[in-house]
Amino acid sequence: MRSKDSPDRPSNHSAIRQFDERRNATITSAIAAFVGWNVLVGFAEDDW
Repeated sequence: MRSKDSPDRPSNHSAIRQFDERRNATITSAIAAFVGWNVLVGFAEDDW
């Protein structure tokens, strides 16, 4: 029962996980920028 230690899995898994982390960081930064822009626009509209 060496299914967990098969030689081809770790490198592939780490590459996929690194790709997912980079994609999640991009999505998170995009959402943060969108929310921040909406907050700034909301404050500007309240001032007018």
